[in-house]
Amino acid sequence: MPNRSKPSRSGRARALALGLGLVLAAGIGAVAWKLRDATVVHDSNVAKAELIAALTTRQLAPRGLEFDPTARATTPPIERLRLGPEEMHAVFADFPNMEFDPVCYYRFRGGLEERWEFPELPKGFWTRRTNSTGAREDHEFARDALDTFVLAIGDSHTEGLCDNADSWPNRLEVELTTRRPGARIEVYNTGTSSYSLFHYWGVLEKFLPQRPDCVIVCMYGGNDFIETLRPFAFQRGVPLPPRPEGYFAELVETLDMGEGPLLQGLNQALFFRDHPEQRDIALTAACATIDGIRRLCEAQRVPWIAVYVPSIFDLPFDAWAGVRARAKEKLALSDDDLAAANRLADALLARTRTSGVTWLDLREHLALDRRWYWSELHLNLDANALLAQRLAPLVGELALGGPNR
Repeated sequence: MPNRSKPSRSGRARALALGLGLVLAAGIGAVAWKLRDATVVHDSNVAKAELIAALTTRQLAPRGLEFDPTARATTPPIERLRLGPEEMHAVFADFPNMEFDPVCYYRFRGGLEERWEFPELPKGFWTRRTNSTGAREDHEFARDALDTFVLAIGDSHTEGLCDNADSWPNRLEVELTTRRPGARIEVYNTGTSSYSLFHYWGVLEKFLPQRPDCVIVCMYGGNDFIETLRPFAFQRGVPLPPRPEGYFAELVETLDMGEGPLLQGLNQALFFRDHPEQRDIALTAACATIDGIRRLCEAQRVPWIAVYVPSIFDLPFDAWAGVRARAKEKLALSDDDLAAANRLADALLARTRTSGVTWLDLREHLALDRRWYWSELHLNLDANALLAQRLAPLVGELALGGPNR
């Protein structure tokens, strides 16, 4: 997220190194100690040798191997990870505008009113405003006043680097209302910066008693895979590997590109380059959490849609060719390293579709010659509008009329 203050480069470097250390490395020792007596189980859960090769090496073509995204995992279902306040702080980083939530780990504090300077917007800023329960809405939630309730779940790409009215959930609400004039429709934006798949599952469980008529879970490929690893490690007792010497120094060297590329894709690409075996574990965790969401929705007979949002490193976007080239040079990343999330997404979507999950893959809808992202690499206003337009017919078919009212 953009900063409201302008710290020095050295200060930003120290803060970033500390932040990444907290987000990605801190707590590993605590996890190992806490679970030192637990049985450590490592199961690749991959059915084919070709898939293992695709996820753990960067030498497919020389070995004559091709990636098979249809190979199915045999991972058993997992229960949703439940954490108390102390455990939550051990697994996730602290954020000053968040507070503990017993179901989804943490959420924005209610009543936030934060102005973020942002030159790319015509007025030069946007406002993060939350209602009393921490949702990115200007109003309170009132289920009984609605004909149709659509629950939108995601991270900062769902929350939106924009005013509430410009986020894709609120734009989708407008799209749906035009399809059914006079209906009282709410697309409720619970998107929260730093959320990932385990959080999405928790938000769903939290709101199911409100009887949503449709649920949308929006995943971001640039960091959601790596962000499954710590909670999955905590749950299974499999400590994460330490970062190699110089890892954080490499990341700090990318700061002159801005923090966006680092946080929105490069950290994940570098980590999977240095620890290719973790790609398979991240895929297993992602499949397991999506399957948990599916099982919960099916048990409650709630229709739902999963959305995959790519990073600029997933596809060869013309507008971001320079950023990709600089990232490759600074971090010694190959095209294959940058494509790791793309391959993981292919496998995740293919596997979960066999279980009946409906995906809207935004990679299929983003023209490569258009600029769909802000310079710090979150979805811009055009992309929010496009996603709302693509979701409208799918959600309209599932939700309008309120089958769960």
